[in-house]
Amino acid sequence: AKAIYYPAMLLAFTGVAGIGYGLITPLGAVFGNSSSLEAGKYLVVGGLIIGGIGLVLGKVSNSYLDSSIELYNKNNGNESAFKVKLVPTEKGGLALAFAF
Repeated sequence: AKAIYYPAMLLAFTGVAGIGYGLITPLGAVFGNSSSLEAGKYLVVGGLIIGGIGLVLGKVSNSYLDSSIELYNKNNGNESAFKVKLVPTEKGGLALAFAF
């Protein structure tokens, strides 16, 4: 599932770049290029669409397990092999404990 995640983030980045360029492009109309004003609108709309698709794909693909070890543990009813917990200390404080 992570195979979809990274291209999705690339799509989202491309969409944001399109939005940014589309917002800056109308400044060219001030310097005499009137066609850049129309192009800016399309770049912003296209950037919103592409960025939205990228974010949705990223959210969907990130909810799947991407490791064979995670899939094996899920099928056996076991939890992940790596755990991080806060545990009490002898003096009454808290400590961060790692288990592998």
